[in-house]
Amino acid sequence: MVFVGSYAPVLFFLASGFGLGLSHARKGPPAWPATLWKVALLVLADQVSYWSRGEPFGIDFFSFIGFGMLMLAAVARAGRPVAVCVGLAGAIVAVRWGAGPILVSWLPPFAPLDWWLGVRPVVDVSYPFSPWAIFSLAGFALGCRYVAGRPARTPRLADAWLWVGLGAAALAFVLAGVMMANGSVPFRWSTMNATYFLLAIGVVCTAGLAARSASIAVPKVASRLALGGVASFAFIPVHYALLAISRHALAPMSVGGYFLACMVLIPLSWWLAERVAAAAMSEAAARHEHAVFATLLVAALCLSALILADPWPRGLVSPIAWTVVTQLAIAALLGLRTITAKRAEPVDRHVARA
Repeated sequence: MVFVGSYAPVLFFLASGFGLGLSHARKGPPAWPATLWKVALLVLADQVSYWSRGEPFGIDFFSFIGFGMLMLAAVARAGRPVAVCVGLAGAIVAVRWGAGPILVSWLPPFAPLDWWLGVRPVVDVSYPFSPWAIFSLAGFALGCRYVAGRPARTPRLADAWLWVGLGAAALAFVLAGVMMANGSVPFRWSTMNATYFLLAIGVVCTAGLAARSASIAVPKVASRLALGGVASFAFIPVHYALLAISRHALAPMSVGGYFLACMVLIPLSWWLAERVAAAAMSEAAARHEHAVFATLLVAALCLSALILADPWPRGLVSPIAWTVVTQLAIAALLGLRTITAKRAEPVDRHVARA
């Protein structure tokens, strides 16, 4: 279960890039102020987790999504963004499994360089740039191509995507199987080896084909199971909060009990995350947007300062509780920003026509 769950970041990074690619193809490159605001919130959301453990700085899930947004905002401004994505992905593969191992054998440990190369682990860094950035780049390129290909919804085009996806998945799984048979164990924590990377390609292709098939076969179910950006963000602190609450009650447990707990906790996390997103993007929040925005921002900053200062004994106030509340406030801030962007679109079009 842990191994299967280790592919969740792969799919999330790809989906985040895909969403940005769709947005770019329809509206053009994202504005820098909005991008920087989102990145700042994502990095802060990660840091409160590190501060609650007494660590000064780290790069985890949220921070990497933020760095990916910065990278893709720059790529979106290129003349041919899809070609840039393909070129960068190829360069990252060449660096990670070609030049990178040679460079680290010559150079002493240096955290920024090691983060870029992805060969040598860096303390408190879960996702090095190489090769994880490939999934964001691939998602962005696919999002752009998806919008470009939609007007020509021909069976031949659909068949081409189907066969390319199936072929890539089969090839990736076969190559990974050969490497595993020769003793290479899939590994992705702190660094990622080639076997895991090939399996990730197979998982991505399979998941993409499954999602596309579900959207055609059972569109209502597929759309109901889809989480928006704010809900996807809120899912993580909500899920960790439920795990922290239930840990002492559920452990130790049998294998059957573990699966039963998963069947309860995961849908519950899903439902609660959707409720957080709905509240953040509700009409009530929109009517009092400035007051809600100021309150949430001040609350997030004050809670972050409290976590960093840690004035209370550990047994009195759980660091996880403060972290969860802060991250949910940040999720709501992202939701309010989404409302602002949607409200601004008709005005922008009107100004353009004028």
